[in-house]
Amino acid sequence: MAKLYDTQTTAEIVVQGLSGEIANKVVLTTGVSPGGLGAFFNQYIAPAKPALLILAGRNPAKNQETAESLSKNHPNVLIRTLQLDLESLTKVREAAATVNSWPDVPHIDVLVNNAGIMACEYSKTEDGLERRLGSKGLKTVSLHPHVIGTNLSNHLDWNTEFAALQAVDRKIGNTEGWSEGFDFKTPSRGAATHIVAAFDPILKDSNGSYLQDGHIADPYTETIKPYALDKVEADKLWELSEKLVGQGFDY
Repeated sequence: MAKLYDTQTTAEIVVQGLSGEIANKVVLTTGVSPGGLGAFFNQYIAPAKPALLILAGRNPAKNQETAESLSKNHPNVLIRTLQLDLESLTKVREAAATVNSWPDVPHIDVLVNNAGIMACEYSKTEDGLERRLGSKGLKTVSLHPHVIGTNLSNHLDWNTEFAALQAVDRKIGNTEGWSEGFDFKTPSRGAATHIVAAFDPILKDSNGSYLQDGHIADPYTETIKPYALDKVEADKLWELSEKLVGQGFDY
């Protein structure tokens, strides 16, 4: 995949190039609270006229707030909300049953899973899973949007906790541990890679790819952990996930 986009690419530029792929698609996005990357993602793709935007999140009021904002700016785009608590497998299955019960939504074209929480104190979900693991799940295509000022980090004080995060990075060998600061992306730059991952037809032949800065990351020139590209590790993770959720999946 040629590097059509880079770290400076904005969501608007990507949407302009992929508008034909976005049009008439049914898109379900998790993590859509106002100020979050999921909400920004929908904001940027709405002008390309998707068939339906399904906004899924734990808090119905926040889901509705994002829906109303989108409807105000894009009144011709159909929008539906879905209560989805990823920290409960029972509630995940209830949400799936709800979607399957909608007679006017026979299929979903694109599923976008956003990180629900980060840098939080250790705790477990009702199913006994560590919260960050339990609330994220697996993806067909994974990506790193880089550091963006969203509500995901509202509970962090960057003035005091940046040094602690750097210390962790150094301990595990991440190059970020020796950087002098983060290149905080705007929401538009941050959402650009999401849009590429969701709609670029080139990725159909690159299932399981890892993306950053709007393109498939190059392990020879960009920082990628080897396990992120290891098929054996991917198979093991899939099998472990099936075991943890108590359900097998054919693919």
